[in-house]
Parts: sequence; structure tokens; C-alpha cells
Amino acid sequence: MMMNMTGMTAMMDAEPLALSPTAPPSDGAIEIVHAGEIFTGRSLVPVLSALRSLQVRHPARALRLTTYGDLPPGEWQRIRDAGLESCVTVQPRIPFDALSVKLQAAHVLLAVVGEHMRYSTPYKVYDYMASGRPILGLAPAGAALFDLLAESGAGICVEPGESAGIAQALEKLLFDSAQAAARTERFHWSNLALQYRAVIERVAGGARDTRTHTTPAGISA
Repeated sequence: MMMNMTGMTAMMDAEPLALSPTAPPSDGAIEIVHAGEIFTGRSLVPVLSALRSLQVRHPARALRLTTYGDLPPGEWQRIRDAGLESCVTVQPRIPFDALSVKLQAAHVLLAVVGEHMRYSTPYKVYDYMASGRPILGLAPAGAALFDLLAESGAGICVEPGESAGIAQALEKLLFDSAQAAARTERFHWSNLALQYRAVIERVAGGARDTRTHTTPAGISA
């Protein structure tokens, strides 16, 4: 993979990022945030349906999903057919710095993974993790996102067809006060760069030691 070394150097030299003081409001609407477009094979409908059912059980505060990115006509039609238009707000894509603030102010972040990403994880999931907010993942069975969220403690992943499971996971992430906050600062891009640098320095140091102690052929030690 090609890499911009100037940018990588800048990342390595940066101090580890600290989370901003932005935090989800304790009153008003409860917001689930999704960043990015919804492509073929993915849908917000399962989560919107879960929100509608949870709203009945938790009527004190409005529940809504805000997505930063366009929805294709087919997805809009699925949402309308299910009568879920009032549960979603669509906003245009915004610069990363502004999006980071929105992520940190959300109550839950939503990641929707399709069949084509069964063995990999979208970059935005790591941005989600760096925000320190819990993540609800929707992914096909066996997708890498299940293991990532479980092992990191950053959230819960459910298959898109598991309606009851989605509602249960979302309710736990939103309303379970015992749910521990994920310790995901290590997933800041600058912190990852520092980890990579440490690995590179160890490898480079080992290579230097090998060259120093290698006896040239034909010369006895």
C-alpha cells in the first residue's frame, strides 16, 4: 500500500489526541449518529424499526437517527414504505473536524457493514472508536466487525435481520447505566501512528544489531 510519508511523519510526531469535552446531552432528544452513505445491500430500516419500538418503552425522550450523507432513492422508498420517515434526519456530509464533534456528542454511533466487507472493517469505525462513544454495528454473520467490537469493548454487533437483537442491543447501549465506557483512545489515528513507529523502530533496531554481529564470510570469529 502506498503511503504519504510526509503525512505519516507528521502523525508520528503528533501528541496523542485527547477527547474534547463534548458529551451527549442529558436531556432532550437521544441521538444515534451514522456517518457516510448507505450503499446497495445496506439499510437503516432495521435500526429505525428498533427505535420506533424503543420509543414506546421509553417515551420520556425522543429517539432519532441522524445520518451525515445522502440516502439513495431506493433506501428512502424502503423507509417510507415502513412509515419510518419521522425517525431519521438526513444531513449533508461535513468536514472531519466538525463530524468528530458530532460523533462525540452522540449517544450511540451506527456502523452498517455489507457482505463485501465481511473480512475487513471500514476506516470510519476506528474514528467512531476514537470518539469514545458506544457503537451499534450491523453486519452479516462472521464479519470482522463482530470480533472488533467484542474484543475492544467498543460496542455490540448484530446481524441486520435480527430485529429483536437490534432492539435489545440498542436499548442496552442507550439505557443501561452499568454499560462500561469503552477505552478506545488507543484507536486515535495519531496514537496508532505512534504504535506503528514503535514497531518500526524495534524492527530497525533488530536489523542493525544483526548487521553489527554478523561475521563476514571467510573470516574466522
